[in-house]
Amino acid sequence: MRWKPRLSLQIGLLYTALATINISFFVFMILENQTDLLQSTFKYHSNALIQEVISKQSNLDAQEDREAYYEQIGAVLQQYDIGFATMLDADGQILHSWDGSESAPQTVSDAKREKMSELSGRGLVFRERFLLELNEQDWTADALILLNESGSTEFLDLRIRIAAIEERMDGIRWHIVLAIVWGVLFHVLFGIFVYKMIFRRLGLLQDASAAMERGDLAARARWQERGDELDDLGKSFNSMANTIEEKVSTIESQLTTISRLNLEMQNELDIGRDVQRAFFPDFRAFHDYNPAFVFLPLRDVSGDMCSMFRFSNNEVGVFLGDAAGHGVSGALITALVTSAMDATIQTTREPRDLLESLNAELCGRLTSTFYATGIYVLLGPNRILYTGAGHVDCLLYRKEKRQFVSLESQGTPMGLFADMQYPQLEAEYSPGDRLILFSDGITEARSGSGEFGMDGVRALIESTLHLHGKDLSGAIESSINDYRAVESDDVTVLVLDL
Repeated sequence: MRWKPRLSLQIGLLYTALATINISFFVFMILENQTDLLQSTFKYHSNALIQEVISKQSNLDAQEDREAYYEQIGAVLQQYDIGFATMLDADGQILHSWDGSESAPQTVSDAKREKMSELSGRGLVFRERFLLELNEQDWTADALILLNESGSTEFLDLRIRIAAIEERMDGIRWHIVLAIVWGVLFHVLFGIFVYKMIFRRLGLLQDASAAMERGDLAARARWQERGDELDDLGKSFNSMANTIEEKVSTIESQLTTISRLNLEMQNELDIGRDVQRAFFPDFRAFHDYNPAFVFLPLRDVSGDMCSMFRFSNNEVGVFLGDAAGHGVSGALITALVTSAMDATIQTTREPRDLLESLNAELCGRLTSTFYATGIYVLLGPNRILYTGAGHVDCLLYRKEKRQFVSLESQGTPMGLFADMQYPQLEAEYSPGDRLILFSDGITEARSGSGEFGMDGVRALIESTLHLHGKDLSGAIESSINDYRAVESDDVTVLVLDL
């Protein structure tokens, strides 16, 4: 993840850079102005001293006593802070020395001699009587003064020190230090103020947002209000957080209610599933047919139904139906059909009469949007009678001929037309043949873009001819589950060995 600098860091670095530039600029301006002023002052004081020495010297030229002359010059020099002073003749010989804060040199350098010669020539031409060199490093001035205009030529070589300027330079340095310290302190205090005013509150907003992201819906951004834009932002955030907390609380309450209702509904569905399964026949009573029964409901309760009846003449009636819809709506129709079937079977067992009576009963109770398909088969000795009500065509497998007979459903679904007449058909069978009844859930089972279809049902029956009862049920169920990718309908299969 690419590192991104925080806004406070970016502003802090920019502010530090600008503060450094500002402080450096003002320090430079102070130092430059004060240095120029001190240079001017230094030159002024140096020139003033030299002029005073020259003016004093003009009154001393006539002195015949050299020692008194030197004392008079020394008296003038004592009024100033000198480093040293020497009296030189025209040849550069030292005539007299006065020590100040430094010892006077004992010899005259060649460079000094050249300056003496230069000053003598310039004095004759330009009437200049001194040379002055300023040293700004230690604030001293080396002066060479031509003292005599007539008679013997003498020079006064001296170094002048101006202690006030040195003290002033020290003061400037302290002022620069104080300016830097004050500038840094001011910017630090201003930075702290900006942090408390802006970034501290932004940090509180960020912390509150992060806490809410972690699930702490009670997190709020709180600080002492100042009445500025950040306070408005904080109020908006807290208002939004209150709304979110209220909404989440409401949703949690609703989810709790929904969970409770779902639990109650699931309990009711479990009861409905148990009740619906109680409608299925006790296949142990029909063990002579080796029944194999597969029931794969799409939901807890199903729209498929199955019933078996044994009559007094040892004939067996088998009904397998499929109500419109899935789940609870389909289960309610199956309950209605099953109860109507139980009532009707008491008075008639013939397929035609049974389905017509059942259809009339359902038409009186259901609207056209609710209906049921089904097939009813009456098993007698070596023959079956059957009729279908809009149901998928079921199969009779003849073992000796190794072929399937399609039990076509030629009537309309029950519950649509009260005067519907259902044709009754007949098919013969031999011992060892198989009757296969099923709902359309198996033929419409999909795997990718294909359907299981009737060919799949035939292939499944042929591949399991050696199996009976529970073994056959397990094989059929495994084949269906392995084939279909998505459960889209209830699946019911009943196989009887005839």
